[in-house]
Amino acid sequence: MGKSVYSLVLSDDIVAAVDRAAYRAGSSRSNFINQVLAEYVSYTTPEAQMQNIFNTMDELFHSIETFKVQPHASGSMMSVYSALRYKYNPTVRYSVELYEQTGPEIGELKVLFRTQNEGLVAYLNEFFTFWASLEKHYLGNYFPGGIMSDISGARFTRRLKIGDLTQTLTPQVLGEAIAQYIETLDKAMKEYFSYLDRPAAAQRKTEECYRQYLQSNAVKI
Repeated sequence: MGKSVYSLVLSDDIVAAVDRAAYRAGSSRSNFINQVLAEYVSYTTPEAQMQNIFNTMDELFHSIETFKVQPHASGSMMSVYSALRYKYNPTVRYSVELYEQTGPEIGELKVLFRTQNEGLVAYLNEFFTFWASLEKHYLGNYFPGGIMSDISGARFTRRLKIGDLTQTLTPQVLGEAIAQYIETLDKAMKEYFSYLDRPAAAQRKTEECYRQYLQSNAVKI
């Protein structure tokens, strides 16, 4: 959705009230007015759609005791936390950033551990490399162009993509799809680390998690 500059003649008192409301909402004046006008004319802005997606994710993650939801840093980003059972129970952060523009790619997911433990970093690299290979193998039918991902130290970054643009996907459906993917990734990672002494079993358990995810979720991202 394009944006342009418009000149409006407004009452100083109204602008002051708008500024106070925008401040309370953590928004700029322009964005707040844009949202108010959109609601008045029943138009869903990209910002409102992102908020609806995050609201759905909030609700789902709050119902899963292994996740902790962080207050939103911005209107386009949301983070949740989980703990990995490995020595000192390191925290993993799943950060979702959504894009405003429409298209096949709707955003990206960043998985981050704040650790300097070389052993943990090595295991994480092994897991993420195997996970990426599973996605490359299984998602070919859904995403002919593939899914872009990157592994760097204790960080895994993956683009979130819609395979069939002819589908009408509501914010609720997209929110559920993103949350279910994160839940599956978190579960698979914990399964993998439960079998570090048995690498073949670790990979088998990870693949079982991924196959179950594909079979039980109609929307792939």
